[in-house]
Amino acid sequence: MTPADLSADDEVLSSAAWAEAVLNALPVGVAIYDAAQLAVLVNPTYCASVGLPPGGVPPGMKLEDN
Repeated sequence: MTPADLSADDEVLSSAAWAEAVLNALPVGVAIYDAAQLAVLVNPTYCASVGLPPGGVPPGMKLEDN
C-alpha cells in the first residue's frame, strides 16, 4: 500500500463517518436495507419509531425481524 492509498482510505472513512453523523442527527427515522433485506444503516430515530432502543436494528438484521 502506498501513502496515496492510505490517504484515499482515510478520505473514505472520513466521508463514511460524516454520513453516519448526518444520518444520526436527522429528526426523521431512516433505515437502509440491501437487496437481501438486511439492514445496512439505521438511525436512532428509526429505532425509536418502531419501539426499539438506539442500536436496536444492528447491521445485518433482516427487515422482517424488526
